[in-house]
Amino acid sequence: MKTAISNLKQNWTSVFVVRMSHALAQKFFQLAKDEGMMAQGFVWITAYGLTDIFDVVGSPALDVMQGVLGVKPHVQDTVELQNFRQRWRKKYRLENPGTSLSEPTVSGLYAYDTIWALALAAEKAGFVNSDFRPSLTKNVSTDFDRIDTSKAAEKLRGALLKVLFFGISGKFHIKDMQLVSSNYTIINVVGQERREVGFWTPGSGISGSPKMKSDLNTIVWPGYNETAPTAPRGWLFPTNKNLTIGMPVKPGFEEFVRFENGKATGFCVDVFEAVVKELSYDVPRHYEQFGDGEGSSNGTYDELVYEVYLKRDMMQL
Repeated sequence: MKTAISNLKQNWTSVFVVRMSHALAQKFFQLAKDEGMMAQGFVWITAYGLTDIFDVVGSPALDVMQGVLGVKPHVQDTVELQNFRQRWRKKYRLENPGTSLSEPTVSGLYAYDTIWALALAAEKAGFVNSDFRPSLTKNVSTDFDRIDTSKAAEKLRGALLKVLFFGISGKFHIKDMQLVSSNYTIINVVGQERREVGFWTPGSGISGSPKMKSDLNTIVWPGYNETAPTAPRGWLFPTNKNLTIGMPVKPGFEEFVRFENGKATGFCVDVFEAVVKELSYDVPRHYEQFGDGEGSSNGTYDELVYEVYLKRDMMQL
C-alpha cells in the first residue's frame, strides 16, 4: 500500500476519491499523511460508507483525515429521530461500555427502517405456502442447486418493493433494488469536528442549503493555513520533472531571443518570466538551446515541434 501511495504522489493529479473499508482507510490515510499528501494542494473525497468511519473509529480517524470531504445521505433531524437517538445511546452504551460511538450511523438508521419495511411487507403479503418450487436447471451437482425460489419469497419481494413510508431516516422507498436517497450532506473534517459545509439535491445540485441554491460554507482543505488560505488547484507539477523550453537559434533580432553562456535572455524571455512569476504556483523550468552550438539552428520550426513529439518535452518560445 505504501508503494501505491508513493506512486500516486508522483502523478500530476492531486484530487482523490476514496472508497474502502474502515480498517483499511485508517491505515491508508496514515500512510498518505506520512508521505506528505495530507498537506496543502491535495483534495481527498470519501464516498458514503467510508464517511461513517468517524462514528465508528472516532478520534484516530479524525487525526489523520484533516481537511477530508465526505458525502452521506441527508437525514432530516426530527423529533422522532431525536427520541430514537436517546434510546439508542442508552441501550448501546449499556451493552458496549467504553465505546467511542456516540450516535447511530446512517447505515444503522437504514437498517432500523428496513426491519419496519420487512414487517409491513410481510403483513401485506400475508400467509403463503413457503414450499420451494423445483429448479428447471438440469444436470445439477448438489441438492441445493435443485432448489428454486419459494412462492412466499416472491410475494414478499413484490410487497417490499411497494412499501412506502416515512421512517426515522426519512422517506423509505426501494427502486431498482436500491434504497432511494435523493439528498446528500457534504461534510468536512476540521479538528475533532465534522462540519456540514453543503448539500446535494436533485433540484439545486451542490448548494449550501438543502432547500435553496446558495454558496457552500467555508471548506477547510488539507494543510489549511489561516494566514494565507488557498483553495487547491486540482493538479500539481511532478516533483521530479522540469518544464523544458526549446530556444530556437536564429541569426538576427537577438534583442528578442538569445542564448549565450548557458543563459536565455531577451525581450521574449523577460515577458515569459514575468508571466510565470504572476502564477500562484511554482513552475520548475529550464531553457534548452535548439542549435548546433555555432549560432545556427538544428533545424526548422517543424523539426523543433517534432522533437516535442519525440518526448523531449521542449516548447517553442
